[in-house]
Amino acid sequence: MSCTALLAFGFMAGDRLRRASSRAVAAVPPTTTAVGTPTARRGAVSVLPIGSTTSSTRSSPTSTRPPPPPVPDPLGRAITVQVPTTAGPPSKAVAAGGSVTTAPRPSVAAAPVRKVSGVGDSIMYGARTPLAAAVKAAAGAPLSIDARVSRPWADGVPVVRRLVTAGALGDVVVIHLGTNGPVDEALVRSLLDQTAGARLVVLVNVRVPKDWEASVNATLAAVGATYPNVRLVDWYAATSGHPELLTSDGVHLTADGNAVYVDLIARAVAGS
Repeated sequence: MSCTALLAFGFMAGDRLRRASSRAVAAVPPTTTAVGTPTARRGAVSVLPIGSTTSSTRSSPTSTRPPPPPVPDPLGRAITVQVPTTAGPPSKAVAAGGSVTTAPRPSVAAAPVRKVSGVGDSIMYGARTPLAAAVKAAAGAPLSIDARVSRPWADGVPVVRRLVTAGALGDVVVIHLGTNGPVDEALVRSLLDQTAGARLVVLVNVRVPKDWEASVNATLAAVGATYPNVRLVDWYAATSGHPELLTSDGVHLTADGNAVYVDLIARAVAGS
């Protein structure tokens, strides 16, 4: 065979081999990715993570997953209370016709009572243990009492001043003074002015068979009405016609009197 014929034969053979190779590659079946997307060969396209899609490989409907629920605000609910617009169950004195407090305050949202301060004379001193327990149960706050036998109103003024200076005055303050002598407007204001930072001042009037009883109660009612944070507890009215609440001196409390006294003050504090 001549050289020319050999070259022609080789060219034809090579052309057949190239066509056969192309047919073999085309016949290779496509592979499948983990998410079921056909590809010519691994490496020819990106392999998607399981569950993911792209616009070129899979069309996905808009997600119907609902949005996450709103996160509650526990702090707001934890630090607010609803002030009752009506008093609780009537106490023994109320059932008997006694007056408890001034007109009820409107309902408002207020922070819980943190601390209650009590300043008084022998009446508060004698009731100090059950009074502290009742205030704690009614208002959820501790009651710190500074009460002494025979304390006149004037001696209560520096007590309140010391509490204010020390930053120890409660956000609710209970004042029961006036049993041991007359008071005037200036003296009452000298104490109440110092309680301007308190949310509530529970002012308890007096029951004492002395000639200053009526004037003390009139002064407390008149002056207290000019302070927006003062609530009057009418101890005089609560004990009227109920000698069983008082000992033979007409001033200090029997066991029944203690129960009524504690109930009236605790309810007034809880209404703050």
